[in-house]
Amino acid sequence: MNIGTNLANIRKKRNLTQEELASLINVSPKTISSYETNRSLPNIEILITLSSVLDTNIETILNLNKENKEEIKRIYTKKTLKNDILKTLFISLIFIIPLIFFTYSGYTSISAFAASLISGTNTIDEIAKTTYNLFLSFTYEYLIYTIFMLLNYLLYKKKLLKTLFIINTIFLIIILIDLLSIFNNFYEYDILIFLISPIFGLILASKLFKEKN
Repeated sequence: MNIGTNLANIRKKRNLTQEELASLINVSPKTISSYETNRSLPNIEILITLSSVLDTNIETILNLNKENKEEIKRIYTKKTLKNDILKTLFISLIFIIPLIFFTYSGYTSISAFAASLISGTNTIDEIAKTTYNLFLSFTYEYLIYTIFMLLNYLLYKKKLLKTLFIINTIFLIIILIDLLSIFNNFYEYDILIFLISPIFGLILASKLFKEKN
């Protein structure tokens, strides 16, 4: 059973080139090529669009019958598992890893601050305010990081390549400037976690660029 070959045959029967079909379903010619050579599989949204554009149905595109039903199910189950792993990695990158990082940074900063109070003359009120401000600082940093990562993903899904590239390039420059300014203050290196955001965004931008070309 060869889904790619079957799709290529249907396309040719409709007198369409890969470029023409790609334009009709709003993907790159390389994406169509990857489908037809079985390097990747069209997801359900693409299959629905293909069935409409090619004036056929999903069963015909997949050449679905009783004999190959289990094989197709196995192939798409494997694809779904791969996507689930990628989604888990993405969620970890957005939420879990920075949460652990900021929690640890907050703990060490507050611990260092508490240790410095042993020989100090700070009042309970001053200690409470400083601790609260430290907590808010790391909470805001985590929220900003999360929002920016979600914005990157939204721009990627909307295929806004230029916006994705420009925003992340600017953000990366700002972070690098901040890193230079705190070079001698090691305790402020929580800014390093923010490097993940623009790097992740630029990776998504490069992926969009490849898809469009």
